[in-house]
Amino acid sequence: SPGNLKRSRLSSTAPPIEAEPAPLVGRDMELEALRNAYAASSPGAAVALSIAGDSGIGKTALARSFLRELQHPGHAVLLTGRCYEHENVPYKAVDPVIDELSRYLRRLRPEHAAALLPRDAFALAKLFPVLTRVRAFADTPVRNVPDPRELQRMAFAALCELLGRIRDRSPVVVYIDDLQWTDADSAKLLRHCLVSREVVPMLFVFSYRSEDAHNPLLTSVISAIRENPALDYRALVVHPLAQVDAQSLAERWLPRSAHNDNDSSSSAIATESRGNPFFAMELARFAQEIGAHSRGAPSLAALLETRITPLPTAARHLLQALALAGRPMATDVLLQATGADHTALDALRDAHLICGS
Repeated sequence: SPGNLKRSRLSSTAPPIEAEPAPLVGRDMELEALRNAYAASSPGAAVALSIAGDSGIGKTALARSFLRELQHPGHAVLLTGRCYEHENVPYKAVDPVIDELSRYLRRLRPEHAAALLPRDAFALAKLFPVLTRVRAFADTPVRNVPDPRELQRMAFAALCELLGRIRDRSPVVVYIDDLQWTDADSAKLLRHCLVSREVVPMLFVFSYRSEDAHNPLLTSVISAIRENPALDYRALVVHPLAQVDAQSLAERWLPRSAHNDNDSSSSAIATESRGNPFFAMELARFAQEIGAHSRGAPSLAALLETRITPLPTAARHLLQALALAGRPMATDVLLQATGADHTALDALRDAHLICGS
C-alpha cells in the first residue's frame, strides 16, 4: 500500500544534503530554542541540545538555518558533521567534525595554531591523521604508547583539551546530524567528552530520527548527557508543519501556472503531505512534472505509482520486500530474500524510492 511504501522510504538512509538548502517555513519556535541554547552557552556554560523528529520532518533544514546565523566572522567556531548509515570509517560520527577542526586550525597563523596544541597532540593525530595537515600537529613529538586503550584515552583527553583551548578564545558549536547511525567508537568518544564534570563549555547539537530513538549507541550518548549535572541538556522535538505553513512551503515549489490556475493546489498538497516538509516538496515537484496533464492536486499514491510502474520487475519485488518489512534491511539480506541484484537496487535509488548503500 502507499502507506507501507512511505514507511519503507522513511526507514532508509537520508538522501544526501543538497547544496541548496530547502526553504525553512514555520519553525520560528524551534529556531528560537536553538538561539536560546547558544545564548546560554555563550557565557561559558556547557549546553547540549538534541533535535528529534520523523524522517523528512526538517531537522537538518532547521539546524542548517540556525548555523547559517552563526557563520559571520568572529561569531563562533562551527564544527559540523553528519553520520551515514552504511559508512565504514572509524569514528564515523566524529570524523567529519575533526575534518572541520583541521580546516579551522589550518586557517590560523601557525603560531596561533601551535598555541592551541593539547599536551598529547600526537595521540589525537594518531587517531585522526587528517590533523597532521596542521603544521603544529605534524611537528609535535611522538611518544611510544604500546597500549592501544591508553593511546585512545590520551587522544580523547587531547580532543577535549583542544576544544577547551579554542573555547577560551571563541564560542564553539559542534553539530552532528543523524546521530542514530553512530558507531561504537564515536559513541565512546562522545561519552568521554560529555561525562566529565569539566566538560567543555560549548554548545553540542545533535539530531536523530524518532523512529531510531532506541538505538543502544544513541541512547548511551543521551544517557551520558542526562546524567552529567554540569551539562544543560535540552530536548527539541520537531513536529509536522501546521496546514498554513505546509501550504506556504508547497507554494514555493509549485510552478507559477499551477498556482495561478488553481489556488487550491497548495492547500491540497499541504493536506496530503500531513505536514511533512519532504512530502510537501516532493508533491510540489511532482506537480511540476505532470504540469498540464494534472487533474487536481497530486497525491502521494499517484507520485509513487508514477515512479514504481516503469521499474523492472526485480526492482519492484525489492521495493515490496522493503515495504513489507517496514524497517531498514541489510543489503545482502534483502538481495538474498528476493533473488535480485545490485542493478535492481540502483533502479530504486535512481527513482528516489530508497536510499542507503
